[in-house]
Amino acid sequence: MKTRAGFVSNSSSSSFVIVGFLTEDTKETREKMLRHIHGDAFVIPDENELYDVWHDTFGIGNGDTTILSGSDNGIEDGKLLIGRVIADNLNDGGMHYTENNFEDIADLVKDVQKSTGLTGSIKIVTGTRYC
Repeated sequence: MKTRAGFVSNSSSSSFVIVGFLTEDTKETREKMLRHIHGDAFVIPDENELYDVWHDTFGIGNGDTTILSGSDNGIEDGKLLIGRVIADNLNDGGMHYTENNFEDIADLVKDVQKSTGLTGSIKIVTGTRYC
């Protein structure tokens, strides 16, 4: 019988390790981050367009900052995970070896704080998102 240690994935899921903030998923949080990125004069779109603007700004693959929300993304409903990916297996189904020292992680934390305008407790979060 074969056993596999560590992250296990199949074609419908992907494991991740992200360093960043876990915060409440509110309209105010999203608006604060959009204004931080685009400037205080940025006009917040109406509720129907907010998701599209948010996804275009922060969707996976759009810049260095990754944002996940909802249980389909491995995050508790009502929460946002905002940070930098340390490791994942989204692209090819395999978790590659990665090595990070605390100085690298501290630099990632500073980058996340700078890019989002958020402050608070930084967490290392692991989970599985459904593809």
